[in-house]
Amino acid sequence: MPKNALVGWLSRKNRIVLAWIVVPSVVFGSIALVLAFWPISTQVAIQAQAQSVQFSPAADATSMLWNGALKFAALDIQGLQKLGVPGDWSLSENSQPVSATSEMRNWLGAESPLAELHITTAGWLSEVKLAPETELRLEAIGNRQFTLRWLDKPQTLLIVPIGQSQIQGHHLHRTALDKPRLDDLNLQLNSPPSQPFELGVKAGGTLTVRAETVLLLPHALPVGQLAFKEQTRDGAAVCSLRGELKLRYPDFPERKELTLPAPSNCEIQSDRDNPLQLSGLHLNEKGDGWMLTITGSAAELKLGRDDYRINALEALWANDLAKIIFAIVVWVASLALGAYKLHKEESKS
Repeated sequence: MPKNALVGWLSRKNRIVLAWIVVPSVVFGSIALVLAFWPISTQVAIQAQAQSVQFSPAADATSMLWNGALKFAALDIQGLQKLGVPGDWSLSENSQPVSATSEMRNWLGAESPLAELHITTAGWLSEVKLAPETELRLEAIGNRQFTLRWLDKPQTLLIVPIGQSQIQGHHLHRTALDKPRLDDLNLQLNSPPSQPFELGVKAGGTLTVRAETVLLLPHALPVGQLAFKEQTRDGAAVCSLRGELKLRYPDFPERKELTLPAPSNCEIQSDRDNPLQLSGLHLNEKGDGWMLTITGSAAELKLGRDDYRINALEALWANDLAKIIFAIVVWVASLALGAYKLHKEESKS
């Protein structure tokens, strides 16, 4: 091409026309690049194993941790606050008979976390309803034993003993001048078979269950908070997930299920508008860990160093209608910008 012709072709007006042609592609590509690095809330289905799990029901959700079908071989309660027994039960404190009452009676010294109760015979735990945002921690400790701790709110439990059972309790009763002692009170209770009694467990109290049945969560539970946290002996925070984790994307059936090793750190956060659900929670066959099924929308899904959420570009490209609308809007906006620039240049000339 002759030099003069090239100069003419690269005149101001033609450069604007060329930019008008190029700008839509540049804008479209730039937006696509941004979307490719923008992870969004993602529908997931996760099967995992964990040593411990901490969660709370979503703000508008009330559900049951179990439905009365949890049979235990033994119970230990630390942080006992109240005890209510029928009036015809045999109750003694420090080997001295005392009158019982069907009303909930305060357990002396219950302000101490050392107040405890031991039930070494089999029985049933009544259904436990979880109030919204009640924070709860479950930790498997092996041999079908686990601890359950309400972190921020007290809980009332109904116990149904099987056959004649003996219950022993100890608590710490002290005044400002007393030194802590564990043997201030010794409670003994001979319970008739199948007559229920109530226990009040304070916030922060721990219930240790040796279970005969292993299934919890009779119904899916929407969760507002979900965490897998534990500490090493030196105090370092690590992820409590164990073994392999399986991850699927229900909105992307063409994607293969991922099998991932348990990460050293993890962050799984529920979406507020469409929270994750614990749809399965039970002890594994050995009884030394939890098996969990998690479904729903994850606002955060970091396992180790990697973020496993879908990015906005993938989500857009999976929706044919959204893809077409996006392309039309970006292209029309770019053409409008080019037309506006061309109009301004034409006005000046």
